Amino acid sequence: MADPVRRFFESHIGREATPIFTDREAEDRRRLQVAACALLLELAHADEEFTDAERAHIDDVIRREFGLDEDGARALLAASEGERGRGAHMHEFADLIRGAFDHAELTKLVELMWALALSDGEVAQHETYLMGQLGGLLGLSADDLARARVRMESARPK
Repeated sequence: MADPVRRFFESHIGREATPIFTDREAEDRRRLQVAACALLLELAHADEEFTDAERAHIDDVIRREFGLDEDGARALLAASEGERGRGAHMHEFADLIRGAFDHAELTKLVELMWALALSDGEVAQHETYLMGQLGGLLGLSADDLARARVRMESARPK
């Protein structure tokens, strides 16, 4: 019998999922957006506390990066939270993203994650650990992660 988590993933965000859009490209884009948002949520929930600053950061990121309005951002956030709540794992989200994003896009996503970790003023040890895991799952090197972190720390207002 197939792994129930894998079955869930395939039925909801995998290639075999029932499309919401008739355009396969739009459906693939939606799956990537859900996966990227879910990774941001994994990081935001890493310390068991999803702060207002983290929520605002994620809302801003998904609106800006995905070109969504308020309703679209709210729907994407709800879909991503739903995927996390139903047992989809960061490994599956990362696999989907790694297969579709080039190095520059992966680096941009990691920068957005570092900016999220920094949104409350400091990066906690568990956030650093999770970023290392996520970077590895996305196929990025420790140097890629370190450079992305330095860029985001430098970009923060003083």
